[in-house]
Amino acid sequence: MAVGAPAGRIAGGVLVSADLFGAGWWPVFLVDVPIGALLVAAGPRLIPRDRPSGAARGLDLPAWSCSRGRRYW
Repeated sequence: MAVGAPAGRIAGGVLVSADLFGAGWWPVFLVDVPIGALLVAAGPRLIPRDRPSGAARGLDLPAWSCSRGRRYW
């Protein structure tokens, strides 16, 4: 996040000052669609699947937790 926020502002400034297609600041919205499509396509390959541990299956839960709709307090 420390790098992403300034990088986004710089990239936005470059796009606005480039004045692509004479559209002013509107091309900044065209950046989101390809990046979003790329992340949606790459997500299932890059994000590991969860493997439930004993605690996630409802075992070894603390007394105050709630699992499968049962209340323990």
